[in-house]
Amino acid sequence: MRTVDRATGVLLLLVSVYLVVSGLELEYTLEDAPGPGFLPFWAGVILGLSAIFLVAGTLVQPKKKMKEDNPLTGRGMAVIISVLGASVMAVLLTRILGLVLSMGLLAAMLVRILGSRSWLTVGGMALAIPVVFYLLFIKWLGVPFPKGFLGF
Repeated sequence: MRTVDRATGVLLLLVSVYLVVSGLELEYTLEDAPGPGFLPFWAGVILGLSAIFLVAGTLVQPKKKMKEDNPLTGRGMAVIISVLGASVMAVLLTRILGLVLSMGLLAAMLVRILGSRSWLTVGGMALAIPVVFYLLFIKWLGVPFPKGFLGF
């Protein structure tokens, strides 16, 4: 698994470099809004940092702690099916709740499914994600999202 994580990290780092370079070739800002280079640049920066942390984690963690589980058996398959189900449910709920609330619900379900046992963490994510989505995309960037019955 360490070799796969390292190879994935290097591949993601290469993709992130491409995104950053592509973003810099485009206009970063327009008169009063982010330009076409804004998103690729920052997506590349975040992806690059994630790739570095992925590779660094494989270098720091001892071999004996790395588990070699087949993700298609037992608990791994249950997680895959749960994530797929949560994603489908979020898409279906978008027309009723709106994109902001359905993404908050999806984030909460994913946090719970993928490992957090703390309901405080799950609740925090369920509140934080919609607030960040709303402020960043709707208020700051003016992106129209599908609205639900509550009006956002």
